[in-house]
Amino acid sequence: MATAAIYFEAPAAHETEWEAASICPPPGAIRVGVVSRFKQYDNSISLLSKEERDNLAIAAVAIAEQAKVQPVAVCVIGHADLDRRRDAAFHLAVSERRANAVQAELIRRVGGPRVTFMAPSGAGATRMAFPRQRSLVEVERNRRVEIFVSQFNAPPPPTRAPDPACLSRCERDFQDCINRVTFPSRPDQLQNCLVLRNQCLRSC
Repeated sequence: MATAAIYFEAPAAHETEWEAASICPPPGAIRVGVVSRFKQYDNSISLLSKEERDNLAIAAVAIAEQAKVQPVAVCVIGHADLDRRRDAAFHLAVSERRANAVQAELIRRVGGPRVTFMAPSGAGATRMAFPRQRSLVEVERNRRVEIFVSQFNAPPPPTRAPDPACLSRCERDFQDCINRVTFPSRPDQLQNCLVLRNQCLRSC
């Protein structure tokens, strides 16, 4: 049986955890990595720059470290840059192939009973990081795959409603911490990010 995702906020009474997790990213998920700069229309991992392959490796380490603590659910979303000569269906297909390629590599690296992979999805060119695409760099950054993991070390349900601004600050600080992790990373670097995040959430 697939392992259910773990959430900061419980799903509605009529939902199971896995039903709630059918939406990618699920509520409370954290983005642990972005792999970008794919070649035009391409989804090959081997053709990515070393920097982007390192980003994928760091995300895999983050997933593996958290899976040691609790079961996790992983979802990936592929994206495409906008080519006005092509239609929406073409952009969607490109983004889905990228999501499939990244997920296949993650499964190869960290697949196991404590890591559940949701169905990969594509967003086409509907959610570009740089909508105006004013340079080649921005175009390349739009050719990306985002990697999400269900809530890390979800704390017990709070006795009072948490402050939304505080929660946003905690997640922003956590993402900044993950982004500062060097490669090759050490487990203690990632664990320190998790500890700081949980301390911040408890203060909310």
